[in-house]
Amino acid sequence: MILLKYYKSLSAGEKRELAKKVGTTVPYLCHMAHGTRRPGPDMARKLEKASRRAVTKKELRPDIWG
Repeated sequence: MILLKYYKSLSAGEKRELAKKVGTTVPYLCHMAHGTRRPGPDMARKLEKASRRAVTKKELRPDIWG
């Protein structure tokens, strides 16, 4: 699943929880979802784990895990 689609499916509380789990803020998470910021390798792994693989690190960083 694309990060933006996943992000939009979350409630405000779930977005805060996801941001906390991956060690970032909701605004930064929003930037990553909209493609204005790119997650680093560690963040991509954390997002994959926190989303229970709904979003994969390969989708987030195909240049690394493509």
